[in-house]
Amino acid sequence: MRLSEKTIELNFCAQFAAKLSPPFWWFGLTQKQEEQAGWDAAAKVSGHWVRFQLKASRHVLKSGVRRFETPHHQLVALQDRATRPHAILYVLPMIGTTHELSAVGFSLLPQLRFLDVFDIPGAIGPPTCKSGALRKSERHYVDLDATGHAVTIHSDPVEARVVTAERVVGALEDARRSELTTNDETREGSVDARRFIEAGRNRVALFLPRG
Repeated sequence: MRLSEKTIELNFCAQFAAKLSPPFWWFGLTQKQEEQAGWDAAAKVSGHWVRFQLKASRHVLKSGVRRFETPHHQLVALQDRATRPHAILYVLPMIGTTHELSAVGFSLLPQLRFLDVFDIPGAIGPPTCKSGALRKSERHYVDLDATGHAVTIHSDPVEARVVTAERVVGALEDARRSELTTNDETREGSVDARRFIEAGRNRVALFLPRG
């Protein structure tokens, strides 16, 4: 049986959240909102919003490439919002059926590859047919290679790397630790300044220019 995008989404949210340190809420959109915004689920991690667009596909080419599809307007909307790394991620599973899921022991997270929209090079034009005419479906093909290292977005081929869930979790955890360290240093600096000011109360400081 085919794995639906909703099945991928529900289990992704459960398994991905378990890998991150702080508890957080998942936020979703109505269908109408999703058509405009382009993402499925979002969470605030390490002080920053991370948005995910989840895909599902059981369409595997003879070459071993797994083919996904994404509407052009959705891709454009996501690129407009991807102003920094790890702001918006496509989630692409390397499995597409319950048989494949069973074969990997129902462990979804290791089978996911993440395409950071920020890493997609340049603007992508509307999809076209072999004749050069605009594709009626207005959907791009997103081909995930069999090794799970890169994707090719068609019509005009654009390649981008993908990473594992482990890499994404590591990057988000590094960002969290960096933010905590920065906040601690800021607080320590404020305390030191306050102590200096308090110690100088009722005293006169004289600054002499060098001769």
